[in-house]
Amino acid sequence: MADVARGLAALVGFAIIVCMVNAAIMASGGYGTTAALLMLGLAAGLAAGSLAVGEAWHDGRRTIALCLVAALVAGEAWSLLLTAERTIAHRDEQQAPLRAAAEVRAT
Repeated sequence: MADVARGLAALVGFAIIVCMVNAAIMASGGYGTTAALLMLGLAAGLAAGSLAVGEAWHDGRRTIALCLVAALVAGEAWSLLLTAERTIAHRDEQQAPLRAAAEVRAT
């Protein structure tokens, strides 16, 4: 029963990663952008890394498991910064007409 639960948890986790990466790629311009392959690679690394962390921890290799966790956190931090940068750029783009109108009104 524990193996079934573990497998189901892994499947759901991978599905969440796929959905999040798809949303991020579509928000950044689609699969034709230069960052799309990088995001897909990051997702594959996250999935494989999470499996490796679980195996290392189960085998009693705590140091390597913690090093892998640190690497995964660094990758996710990069993804967070990329998303924040993209969000700010999009908001600036949306506000440009409002700023231009405010300048015209001020003059």
